[in-house]
Amino acid sequence: MLIDLPFRSAIGILICLALASIVPAKRRSAAASPEDPPLRDSLWFSFAIRACTLPLALVATTYLFYPEAISWALLAIPTSLRWSGMPIGLLSIALFVWSIRHLGKSLSGTAAVRAKGQLVTTGPYRWIRHPYYVATAGLMVSVCLLSANGLLLLGCASLLGLLAARLPQEERALLEAYGERYANYAKQTGRFLPRSLSRKQ
Repeated sequence: MLIDLPFRSAIGILICLALASIVPAKRRSAAASPEDPPLRDSLWFSFAIRACTLPLALVATTYLFYPEAISWALLAIPTSLRWSGMPIGLLSIALFVWSIRHLGKSLSGTAAVRAKGQLVTTGPYRWIRHPYYVATAGLMVSVCLLSANGLLLLGCASLLGLLAARLPQEERALLEAYGERYANYAKQTGRFLPRSLSRKQ
């Protein structure tokens, strides 16, 4: 049980911090503003998300409490590089908190637009359209670095791929809900990086 104990402890701390930030905010948002049913995720996508999330949660739990069972998937990553996952994770959680504070009742766990939501262009949304997704990716990168486990890497990469596939649907929903305001906002901001940085790349 002492295998990777410092790294497992770090991941446990990050997961607890992330859940403490996200879960209460989603509950408040759901209570304040119901989602528009016509714009929910499609059935196939909901199934795919669950089919990916449940095994990932199982692997993560196994790593945290019984790492010996999946030690065969350990990746040869230098210790210093593994520990770089901790500041990445903390910065990602800070971005979660910042995004949630500005989203308020507009926070949604699907591609739906909250019926009482509004177009948010403050905080991190002043520069990028999807800071919540950036924070999610950052947290997953953090967990993969700290764990150095190939199974977690595969699961996180699969989930991020699904979330990326949902983005066009989400942006269409926002365009339908807010029209020209969102179109103009999209022209002024980058999807994941500030537009100035996106152009340099």
